[in-house]
Order: sequence, then C-alpha cells, then structure tokens
Amino acid sequence: HMFGLYLTLQDKDFPVVPKQNRNGMCLAAMVAAGKAGTGHLNQKENLMWAKGHKVCDCGLDCLRKIAAVIGDDDFALAGIGSYSGFDVIAVPTILVEKPVTLVGMGDTISSVSFIGALKAAG
Repeated sequence: HMFGLYLTLQDKDFPVVPKQNRNGMCLAAMVAAGKAGTGHLNQKENLMWAKGHKVCDCGLDCLRKIAAVIGDDDFALAGIGSYSGFDVIAVPTILVEKPVTLVGMGDTISSVSFIGALKAAG
C-alpha cells in the first residue's frame, strides 16, 4: 500500500482470483478510512464510516499511469490487469483529511484485504 493506492501482484495460479482480491482490497480501503477517521474499529458503525467518501484523485491518477505501463486501458476502470505473467490488481484509497490515527494502518489494510478476498472466494 502507498499514499493513494493499494497494489497487489499475484501469480496467475494464486487460488484467489483477481476480482475477489480486488473486492477484498476495496473493503480494506473502506475499513482503513473508517479507522483513520474515527480512531478505532471497535464499533460497527466505524467500519462503514467512510461510506460515500470519494476515492482520492492521486489514486485515480496512479491507476491511469499503471494502465499505460501495462498497456491496458481498461485497467484504470476495473483495477485488474496483467503484466509479465502476473495479475496486477489496484484500488485507489479514500484519504481522510484529518485522521485521528494512522497507527496500525498497514496491518488493517493487509488483514482486511486478505479476509475480504477469502470471504468473497468462499
């Protein structure tokens, strides 16, 4: 993950298909923004705090740049493509202007993305 974008490269034989992985990453973007905006995730309403917030422009710009590099115009819209034998999955993030906390954000993003992808798979 980086400022404005979550990016995953996965082997073509990975048991979770790109769409499931992307959906898990979208869930992670929502939950991470909720954590940043409220400071914690110990209440149900904090998980969806960011609902209705727009994704950041810098993330959308990154999607377009990646689309150009991998030669796939649809990547900027779908967030799923391929390059050098790998699936490339990317999701723009929701940036919170005045975050309450950013501690543990990487762990939140990684774990929620993984669980969300597995839930979508099964």
